[in-house]
Amino acid sequence: MIEGGSYPAKAVVGELIPIRAAVFREGHDAVNASVILTDPAGKQTRTEMTLVEPGLDKWLAYVRLDCVGPWTFRVEGWSDPWHTWLHNAEAKLKAGIDIE
Repeated sequence: MIEGGSYPAKAVVGELIPIRAAVFREGHDAVNASVILTDPAGKQTRTEMTLVEPGLDKWLAYVRLDCVGPWTFRVEGWSDPWHTWLHNAEAKLKAGIDIE
């Protein structure tokens, strides 16, 4: 959106569009995020986001439109149990703590 939603965002077919979001949760568990892009026919595609500013919880993904029409997107964020476990296990290994 442009100007806080006053104007719709516009793009040209084939243009690479950045989608940015602040994704966070309370606590110490890891999070992850993705963009769900919906084309004019209603088909949805998921694009994984990348954490670009870890201390500020800023995430980024690039999407590309392949046809003319009204597109929509949403950002989904969720707790990531795998990365939470991996982080905790690596910390314990470095500290020499038995992880059994």
